[in-house]
Amino acid sequence: MPYNEKYLNSPYRVMEIDLNKERLNEPLGLSGQSLIIFKNPTNISLKLDDIRNDIIPIGACNQSQPIYINGIPFKEIYLTNDATGGILVLILLYTGSTIELIDEIRKTKGIKNILKNIIGV
Repeated sequence: MPYNEKYLNSPYRVMEIDLNKERLNEPLGLSGQSLIIFKNPTNISLKLDDIRNDIIPIGACNQSQPIYINGIPFKEIYLTNDATGGILVLILLYTGSTIELIDEIRKTKGIKNILKNIIGV
């Protein structure tokens, strides 16, 4: 996914992951301080840092009710999902917290404006 150059040093990153492919503890090569599951069309599970860690089950959600994993720094995300299709949208926070991102969302009048600035959505 192409990102605008001026947002390369952003304190967060938006990732889209295609769920058409089945995965079992597949490392995504993503790290951060906190995580927002912004959109998820199906049940998935995540593990942070090590595939021997406990599963974090994640149900379907959308932008009106995102799921927050706040204040748990991680160096890797492992994803397990069936090949049910759809797009998983993650927002990785590198600094600060989800509270600070929520404040920024309010200032810019919505997440769509942030996504538009970052990825041109």
